[in-house]
Amino acid sequence: MPGHLVASLDTVLRAHHREALHWRSGDTVTLRGRTEPTELAVPV
Repeated sequence: MPGHLVASLDTVLRAHHREALHWRSGDTVTLRGRTEPTELAVPV
C-alpha cells in the first residue's frame, strides 16, 4: 500500500463522519491468522 497506512473499512465506517471523509475503500485481503476476508480502507 502506498504510504503503508491502512485501516479496516468496518472501523472507518464506525468512525465519526468527519473522520470517515478522509478515507476510501481499498482492497479486500485475508489477514494472517484470520479466515474471513477484511475490507481495507486507505487515506485520501
